[in-house]
Amino acid sequence: MTQYPLENDRVRLGVSEQGGFLDPVTFQTARADVSPMHRAPWLNEPLEHDLPPMLKGLRGDFFCAPFGDSDLTPEESRPHGLTANGVWHNTLNNSQKLEFTLEGKVLGATVTKRIHLNPGEAVVYQEHLFSGGAGHLPLGHHAMLRAEGKLELGFSRWVWGGTPKNAVESDPQRGHSSLRYPQAFASLSRVALETAEYADLTHFPTLEGSE
Repeated sequence: MTQYPLENDRVRLGVSEQGGFLDPVTFQTARADVSPMHRAPWLNEPLEHDLPPMLKGLRGDFFCAPFGDSDLTPEESRPHGLTANGVWHNTLNNSQKLEFTLEGKVLGATVTKRIHLNPGEAVVYQEHLFSGGAGHLPLGHHAMLRAEGKLELGFSRWVWGGTPKNAVESDPQRGHSSLRYPQAFASLSRVALETAEYADLTHFPTLEGSE
């Protein structure tokens, strides 16, 4: 897998051409180097030939358009769409920035990936830009973090929260979903369970033994 490196005095990272995976990412701290991104345990195992590239290389963080099943893009059936499975061609590579263009289009749009570092900052900046095209898609970054201890996460402004029509896992032999499906909620600190109770989802793990 072709990797494009980028680093400053606080961060070292790599971006893969296939799938655009942001991994590895290492932050240099006074006590130790910290590499918080997770890799799927099957990456070094023999895999089925027709497995989507996203699953074959599952690691770090990658961009999804759409996030989830690709039912809104008739030409693309793989999970998380072309952005997570396709090839990203490197178009800019200097000491502070990497830029890529996705091979193929998403709903007629050209997609550009930009990743940059600022000197002295332990921060990775990402942008994904759509040029042209038309339509609506749920977008998202698929960040996979390895939590060996306590993590504190920060997010952008709250817009909407909810669960889908059906539970994540409906087969009791494979798993159990504790949340109420469907529902909308105004805060992650008060989300309805399938019982009459509520859960605070601002801390993880919260609901042991369930999806």
